[in-house]
Amino acid sequence: MGKKIGSLIGIVSIMITVFCTTEYLTYILYIKKNKLYIPCFILFLSMMSLFIGIMNKFDLANKIITPSIVFLAVLISLVILRVTLPYL
Repeated sequence: MGKKIGSLIGIVSIMITVFCTTEYLTYILYIKKNKLYIPCFILFLSMMSLFIGIMNKFDLANKIITPSIVFLAVLISLVILRVTLPYL
């Protein structure tokens, strides 16, 4: 059980890092009026579905928990981006 929780925390931290960098890239491309923000946003959505598929392998009790964990990681990365964006 402890190994499962440790793996879950590790994957969530990786998700936060990946989502934060992808959101930053999408934001910068959108601000510069570059058309590449559309494929970057599609990449962001496909990464969300990929992480949901990876998290489903943990066999959590309810399948609604997995998308909510991914959604929580996205929200945390948006908060990090909002706080750090004035300094970048």
